[in-house]
Amino acid sequence: MNPNHTFYIDKRKASAELPLDGDWQFTYLDAAAESIDKLEFPHIGQIPASSYKNLQQAGILPDPYIGTNSKLYDWVDEKIWYYKKTFTLNEFAGKDVFLCFDGVGYFCRVWVNGQLLCEHEG
Repeated sequence: MNPNHTFYIDKRKASAELPLDGDWQFTYLDAAAESIDKLEFPHIGQIPASSYKNLQQAGILPDPYIGTNSKLYDWVDEKIWYYKKTFTLNEFAGKDVFLCFDGVGYFCRVWVNGQLLCEHEG
């Protein structure tokens, strides 16, 4: 599957949908992981939100809008970020399912059940 297409998928009037917002586990590394199977996800953040907001929510960094706290966030753009959420699709068994993101960082890879589903850049 190549998600780098030039068309836009309109929001569907789904008879059923499974929102994936809310709590997600996350972690960050200095370099891309060879495999996601052994990654630990020690932090919880809310999605939708930025990695910056997730660091604040997890108590890792203070509010960037107070004093000079924003300087503490300089390293964030240098990391590789991983987010994880567990969910079930029981009610969707045997049906076509669309995984839609309203926004993702410039480059992302999407895994489902440990299998790389797709990559997206741009």
